[in-house]
Amino acid sequence: MKTTIIRIQNLNEKILKKLDHQHMPIAFPTETVYGLGAPYDNETTIFNVFVLKGRPLNNPLIVHVATYEMMLPLVKEMHEDAQRLMTHFFPGPLTLIMKKSDQVSSLVTAGQNTVGIRMPNHPVALELIKKIGKPMVAPSANLSGKPSGTTALDVYEDFQGKIPFIIEGKTSEVGIESTIIDTTREPFVMLRPGSITKEMIEKVLKKSLASTINHDVVAPGMIHPHYEPDHPLYILRGDDAHIINYVNQKKDALFIGHERFLPFIDIQKLSLGSDTDDMLRYLYHVLRQSNHMDIKAIYTHEIDHEGYMNRLLKASKNQIIDV
Repeated sequence: MKTTIIRIQNLNEKILKKLDHQHMPIAFPTETVYGLGAPYDNETTIFNVFVLKGRPLNNPLIVHVATYEMMLPLVKEMHEDAQRLMTHFFPGPLTLIMKKSDQVSSLVTAGQNTVGIRMPNHPVALELIKKIGKPMVAPSANLSGKPSGTTALDVYEDFQGKIPFIIEGKTSEVGIESTIIDTTREPFVMLRPGSITKEMIEKVLKKSLASTINHDVVAPGMIHPHYEPDHPLYILRGDDAHIINYVNQKKDALFIGHERFLPFIDIQKLSLGSDTDDMLRYLYHVLRQSNHMDIKAIYTHEIDHEGYMNRLLKASKNQIIDV
């Protein structure tokens, strides 16, 4: 199969009919990461998404909508505080877990009675959903367990010859997957942190979120392994001077991190940028770059951001070294 990177303007009705006939998903950009999309009600295409990614069937999918009207038939009920979060953060990198209606297949929800719904804040994603004419499931467009794709070329690397089309777009602006909030519990529960932080949610709700401990709802990103590069990744905990001294004693290794470190690092190094937004945006891209380097290990450092550290800890298999 030939894989073509195509512009959304060239995605015509003939191509969409061919995709539907072949039951093939399509990769497309969002503000978080690229998604591997299928119509929410086409179980054959959805199953192919699981197969192509190597994704376990017990890992539910998020349903993406382009309008509020598109979302309403998917849910049985909607908490007034969920509506408040939608007003404040939709469209954007936030997924809300709600009680599903009978219109949503158990294949989408991994047999649960809840569904995650999000409205992406990306013109290409919204246009695609409107062209399809119905909500779309769209897990990250990468092989399961590996770093998510944030560019069309990232997706091409994983799915060349496996899917017919990847819709072109710029590097994902956010860079990590959406924050997930379970609105079926009181108080609401954050199941996956993201660029929209716990503090931002609590400020809008004017109440606290609950812990995920002993939570029985499974959401995307909660199942290990996730985000892992090809080489072992270690997180260094300590002040800058100790981190620099430790890294400079290593051979056949790569350092990735804030650009403030780079002038003092003697081994191979890649910058993650100059602030938290940069580090979120470039983490996966740099981890994917590292797969093509002649190294034996990767070293990095902590930052004060729950969503970033959630991804980093999973990518490193929680390997932390105090220096």
